[in-house]
Amino acid sequence: MSHDHFSRRAPSNFETLEPRRLLSASVADEDPNVTPITWHGQEAYAVEGQWLAQFGGVTGSPAEQVDAVRQRITGTGLALDVAKHLGSDGLVLLCAPGSRFRVPQWGAGGRRGDPVR
Repeated sequence: MSHDHFSRRAPSNFETLEPRRLLSASVADEDPNVTPITWHGQEAYAVEGQWLAQFGGVTGSPAEQVDAVRQRITGTGLALDVAKHLGSDGLVLLCAPGSRFRVPQWGAGGRRGDPVR
């Protein structure tokens, strides 16, 4: 059996491009409210005035969970609000406008270095 058909190549329709360089920019370069930090030995980004928090015993639809967490933090004296539900039961993004405290946030899908927005 002849294998000549494997050694023949059709003409290419691709053209060669000039060399490219990828210049990197971090989220912290683009947003002054984002700070790079080291958390448990890993690089992460923290957003001023935002926290990821998971409350036990909170279930239901995302809207029901946001309401339940809001009820829990009401009356604590903390200037916090629930920005959004983050997918798992009781997991929410809390916001405290004007806060100087920063904690790391892992972005969507748990990717390190991606702030939650």
